[in-house]
Amino acid sequence: MPCVRSDSRRAGERESWSLALLMTATLFLTLQALGVALSERLLVALLTTLAVSVWALQLLAGWRGTVYLRTLLIMLLMGQLGMLFGSAVDFGAAGLVMLAGWCSALGSSGLGGLWGKLGIAPWSYAGMLIGCNLGMLLGACHVRSAMQPGMSRWLFLSLSNLGMLLGLLLMEAWQPAVSGSLQNLAVLMVVQTLLAMAAGMAAMWWLSARLNRRGLTGMPSIPGGGE
Repeated sequence: MPCVRSDSRRAGERESWSLALLMTATLFLTLQALGVALSERLLVALLTTLAVSVWALQLLAGWRGTVYLRTLLIMLLMGQLGMLFGSAVDFGAAGLVMLAGWCSALGSSGLGGLWGKLGIAPWSYAGMLIGCNLGMLLGACHVRSAMQPGMSRWLFLSLSNLGMLLGLLLMEAWQPAVSGSLQNLAVLMVVQTLLAMAAGMAAMWWLSARLNRRGLTGMPSIPGGGE
């Protein structure tokens, strides 16, 4: 039906533009938090990022894993915005740089290291977790295909948060020695945190899909079900 396909295509384009704008805005705010001044070169880079993001998202629109990719992107971007807001509450305008400095000075790892960081920057991590959950609510919980058959919204959120926290703990257990400016440390901290959360969530989704598939294949067949 041409009308339905046209409406679906327009909806997909709107989603791509919305997500690309969110990515560009988050990048801009992160650079501002790092003290990068707005310039013509930065403006061109942001506009290029916007255009490339829209093109890439529309190119991947037909891929079966697009719904998970969009969910991860929305979750990560909202989490980053939450971290930016929380670090500003904890430390002021230069909160992201200050947070990186404190985290690198702690030197501990594992659960103790994560607990220590929560102690010095509670709003930074609370904002990140709240933002991530808002992103999941906006991104996946309204799209049934992002969840396993029979999975409730709250079970999906619980598994996603468990994966996210496990990813953070694994990141804390492996912290390479890095030297350099506080800006470089802040960039590394942001990249490590976002990738760790995304990897943990993706692993949890994969595991739940495997367990769900095994449960479905293990169900007894219903006599006469094919009639």
